[in-house]
Amino acid sequence: MLLGRCWEAGGAPAYWPWLQALRGYVRASDTASLRADLGGGAADIAHVLPELRERLPGIEASVPVEPEGARFRLFDATAQFLRKASERRPMVLVLDDLHAADAPSLLLLQFLARELGASRILIVAACRDVDPVPAPALTGTLAQLPREPVTRRLELGGLSEPELAEYVARETTAPVAVPALHEQTGGNPLFAGEIARLLSVDGGFGVPQSVRDVIARRLTHLSDACKRALVLASVMGREFSLDALARLDGVSEDAVLDLLDEAIAARVVSDVPAAPGRARFAHVLIRDTLYEGLSAARRMRLHRRTVDELEALYGDEPGPHLAELAHHAIAARDRERAVRYATLAADRALGPLLLLARVAEAEAGIAEGARLAEQLRQPAHLWDVRGGEAMLAIAVGRLDDAERLVEDARALGERAQPDMAMPLYHAQRCTLSDFRGRLEEVEAEICALAADRPARPVFRCLLAHLHARIGRRSEAARALAELTARDCAALPFDQEWLLGMSYLAETAGLLGDAEAAEQLSGRLEPWAQLNVVDQCEAMRGAASRYLGILATTTGGLDDAASHFEHALELNARMGARPWLARTREDYARMLGARGRAGDRERARERGERATATYRELGMASGAALAAAH
Repeated sequence: MLLGRCWEAGGAPAYWPWLQALRGYVRASDTASLRADLGGGAADIAHVLPELRERLPGIEASVPVEPEGARFRLFDATAQFLRKASERRPMVLVLDDLHAADAPSLLLLQFLARELGASRILIVAACRDVDPVPAPALTGTLAQLPREPVTRRLELGGLSEPELAEYVARETTAPVAVPALHEQTGGNPLFAGEIARLLSVDGGFGVPQSVRDVIARRLTHLSDACKRALVLASVMGREFSLDALARLDGVSEDAVLDLLDEAIAARVVSDVPAAPGRARFAHVLIRDTLYEGLSAARRMRLHRRTVDELEALYGDEPGPHLAELAHHAIAARDRERAVRYATLAADRALGPLLLLARVAEAEAGIAEGARLAEQLRQPAHLWDVRGGEAMLAIAVGRLDDAERLVEDARALGERAQPDMAMPLYHAQRCTLSDFRGRLEEVEAEICALAADRPARPVFRCLLAHLHARIGRRSEAARALAELTARDCAALPFDQEWLLGMSYLAETAGLLGDAEAAEQLSGRLEPWAQLNVVDQCEAMRGAASRYLGILATTTGGLDDAASHFEHALELNARMGARPWLARTREDYARMLGARGRAGDRERARERGERATATYRELGMASGAALAAAH
């Protein structure tokens, strides 16, 4: 096999991929065979491959002719050479990275496709359609080649999950969650390979610099106005509204459509099927590259502008867009609007989750669900119900029941929904082990869970919390720094966001990291009225408890007292007794540190009540666990 690869950085001589391929043949051939294969065309080929004169002394100089004639003689000599060489044995010649080929190399490929149809030679030319936008010479070649009867054009899509798993196994020995990697990369081997190698280095998803470079080269071909619009669109997410983008860019809708036509032609964005008026980035990594290229301050300002424009667009009835508005308000650090939209979103979209805060009503709903699941005998329904029962049993402190239900849910879920059931099982086991004072027992499985599910960073938050709880401070501190970097950019604003924030808040408190606590407090403040729930991984009680921990860490002890009082009220009302006991213990510790008149007595009372609850429920106190490490 002969291999030639086009040089993407520029500056290579004409016919560079052909020179590479022919050099390989020249080096591997004996002198007699080489002379016979070259025949009368040796002088013409030696004009672009000078080392032939070293191998075959005495090659006559080619007769000077006009440039067009010289090129034709070179093409004809090359065709005769390859035809003659393939008579002795079949030949495969591969030209890689054809998207970077020079025009003369492409013309030679077209010539050979016409001349070598009856020869025992296979030429495979590969090009990427993600980088860059095809140059006119390549576009012409790709249009011309299919007209030759001996050519075939194959469009290669992304790798399937099994294919990607096999590919990644060859690229790295690091544990990689293939479904998440497939979702992020679309099976693109270039992107998947680079991200897999990045995972083997730092264990976290990101956009590797090599992938950024590929995407940047594609974007280089777009106009400045188009690139500006795409940067603004990246702030809105993978998908975006054309109306909103027009407002944000300050141009007409027709102008936005013209800009997007340019981006669609470059395969940077595409229409959203069955959603007129919306577009999406062709690849999530394109969006991430554009968004991560913005400074934190610039992101914040653009999110603020996005809230302004969306408010104007949606008017007085934002309806299903409340969560979107809340997301941008939080990213903009606009506390007032974040609280307003978060509250409205909670009433509208998060109602089912908030219903779980009223434990008696949630239990009634699950009991009804269990009755229906038993009638249907569908394993997936049975697992879902059992997982909810386990979560509520943990939340109210029925730990013996919870341990049985957790195992029952695992047994059902392994058959029905293994991809969903096993993460839930490990997360619930971790909470139970925390309550029992046996966190070390689950450290290995939570490490594996975080590594296997990088697309769900909530598990990295859980692991950081676990490490902080068992005294692995350096691991916990490193993870906390990574997860809070760039305004907590690693933690997407989805249904798991609040759970992840609760883990990070408690981690910051356990480590005494005031800087991280200050940052987390600003993000968590709008959600002070909520109960932390991620159905069915965990229900961690009042969010205000975590604000109390953060305020204690930053020295705002009066604010901490207010948050703890609210958390006591809410956890008691919900019947979340383990979290009520933990809140009392946190509160007692804060009062002991504040040391005002009456604080010592209040601290003693809260500590004693926490201890009584721990004993009744069979729990280990947080203080006892910390003392053990």
